[in-house]
Amino acid sequence: MNKMFSFLDHYHAKVKWHPFIALLLASVILGIIPRMDIPDVADAVQTGAGNIFG
Repeated sequence: MNKMFSFLDHYHAKVKWHPFIALLLASVILGIIPRMDIPDVADAVQTGAGNIFG
């Protein structure tokens, strides 16, 4: 979880990306690193964002 926050902080502060985009990218990258299948990563991100936004 700390890696996600450092990634988010880096891309928000240094690259000037919107925090939502940085968080979305961090979620995708952290899903791919443990060799999750790409469709599973997409489903997890979509489900997580759907739960947040209703």
